[in-house]
Amino acid sequence: MDKIKHTLLYTTTLLSALRRCRLLESTKKTRRLLLQKKIKNLKIEGGGFGNS
Repeated sequence: MDKIKHTLLYTTTLLSALRRCRLLESTKKTRRLLLQKKIKNLKIEGGGFGNS
C-alpha cells in the first residue's frame, strides 16, 4: 500500500512539474510573439529604422 501511495505521489509531482514547465514555455512563446508584433508595428509606424 505504501509503495502505491509513493508512486502516485511521485507521478502527480512529476506531472505538475511538467505542466508548470509547459506553462512557462508557452508564456515565454506568447511574450516573444507579442514583442515581435510590437516591433513590427513600430517598424510600420516609424517607416523603418533610420529613415526618419
